[in-house]
Amino acid sequence: MTGAGALNGYRADYHFDELWWGSLGELRRLLDAHHFGSYCEAPVDDGGGFYMECPLAPGTEHFVHAFEHHADHVELACGHGCDEEVIRARLLAAQSLLNDLSPGAEDQVDSWYESAAALLAEPDPGPTPFLVEDLLVDGAVGAIQGQHKCGKTWVLLELALAIATGQRAFGRFDIPTPGPVLIVLEESGRAALHRRLDALRRGYGLGVAELTDLHFAANRRVRLDEQQWRRALIEAATSLEARAVFLDPLVRLKGASVDENAQKEMAPVLDFMRDLRDAAGSAVIFAHHVGHAEHRESDGR
Repeated sequence: MTGAGALNGYRADYHFDELWWGSLGELRRLLDAHHFGSYCEAPVDDGGGFYMECPLAPGTEHFVHAFEHHADHVELACGHGCDEEVIRARLLAAQSLLNDLSPGAEDQVDSWYESAAALLAEPDPGPTPFLVEDLLVDGAVGAIQGQHKCGKTWVLLELALAIATGQRAFGRFDIPTPGPVLIVLEESGRAALHRRLDALRRGYGLGVAELTDLHFAANRRVRLDEQQWRRALIEAATSLEARAVFLDPLVRLKGASVDENAQKEMAPVLDFMRDLRDAAGSAVIFAHHVGHAEHRESDGR
């Protein structure tokens, strides 16, 4: 990343030339595919091509600026007020959708599918990598789901402790590559966490210092629909090089204004989990309560 000066009245704080170098049409596809919202284009005063403004969220002043310096090449820059890690995560996630597009292919619509023969002609990617052997795939986005008070948090803590320490999960499932873990708890506090973790580590005969790589935040009012918390989660998971991020429970973390039964409202929350996974290289696992209706049906009421 390199600093940049002002262009057409906007300050460009960082260039992401290592992230994107392709046609303007490809960039349009990227923005559209990853739901960046509306954007506009205008000529740059110095004649360098075009710049594109794209708000990350309605009502914000966070912009991505794209400068087309050549006929078929675009350089991306982060506008004033942006959080570069959020931009980086979203662009990296979206760019994976466009790797096979060639410059100047703006009008093509037939390059979104591939031949199975071509896929199988590539080198064997090897066996599926597991974070918890035979139980949790490395880099997964998944859920621990169950009825109220059925032990979801205990399961979550068991997995988190195993990944952070290398201890076999549930005394059975190996951890091929242990590493740091981040747990975000919004239903139980520090005292409850202390009691549970202490019971688990004593049960496995682990010393307190062996839990150094197990990090947590308890009742910090983390909300997945708020930009500042999205940035904080990406920064924390990236800085820790977390092998996994656990979120408990989804009903509190999603945000009070988000209806968990409305796909349109939940989609951005779930999309962010993928962004977090892609940015930090972490598995993202959330705990989710089964609704009251399902609970009544399951126990015959």
